[in-house]
Amino acid sequence: MLGLKVRKEEGEKTRKFLLENEVLAKGYKIKNLGEYLVFPIVKKIGGEIVEIEFERLKEKEKFEGTFDLIGDIAIVEDSDTSILRRKNVKSVYKKETKVEGIYRTRKYVYLAGEKNTETIHKEYGCRYMLDIEKVYFNPRLATERHRIAEKVNNGERVLDMFAGVGPFSILIAKKRDVEVHSIDINPDAFYYLKKNIEINKVKNVFPYLGDCRDIVKKLSDFDRIIMNLPKNSLEFLDTALNKTKKGGIIHLYSIRPEKEIKLTPEYTQQVKSYSPRTFVWRYDIRP
Repeated sequence: MLGLKVRKEEGEKTRKFLLENEVLAKGYKIKNLGEYLVFPIVKKIGGEIVEIEFERLKEKEKFEGTFDLIGDIAIVEDSDTSILRRKNVKSVYKKETKVEGIYRTRKYVYLAGEKNTETIHKEYGCRYMLDIEKVYFNPRLATERHRIAEKVNNGERVLDMFAGVGPFSILIAKKRDVEVHSIDINPDAFYYLKKNIEINKVKNVFPYLGDCRDIVKKLSDFDRIIMNLPKNSLEFLDTALNKTKKGGIIHLYSIRPEKEIKLTPEYTQQVKSYSPRTFVWRYDIRP
């Protein structure tokens, strides 16, 4: 049978792409090969194609809808709760609102399983405790967080301007000998950020609660600044530029066109889709 082989960190993005384009062969288990996953497919597409045997899914494991998995909470697009049959899913919720407000939260509709919005999400050897209704967390950014962590060099001072529960900060702090300063304006995100620093036993992440524009005034300049606030990041670009060391770099995430960025980006990366015809982009900027 045909299979598409990808690195594990590309797994969720690949699964969604194959589903959307009706290429994923249904009724078969995805094969785990350590650092790689092999998806059963119905026809050849671009990428590394292999011939391999796949195990058939048991009836109770089948789920053909689109979903996000945060810890043991499945967030589905419709009201199908059959995903609860999977052993790694304890709760099923559906999005009720879009991400709103300065705290970047949304409301969910409870559908099935345990009525609990707090969970622990595992990603690249890190664990993040969070409440899906109290904080912003996007599991689809796992690959991007790993990509940035791989770029960081030992000895850097890193600023995570919109840290949330700490997925950028903590992964970087675990992989590198660096100093990471992490800011968020949401008190609940700040609470979980501190909890996650303890859970992951990192001592080189320094958390701050408040508006990053006020907090960074008291801090020294940075080698690397992460600005993961796609809707509003450009409003804070001047703040970041003023706190970037000579030769330093800013990773700015935005859903706006490249032409609206004040400086010419050194590198541009499409990160994920935001809506059918709109994407979140990362712009690497050197002042």
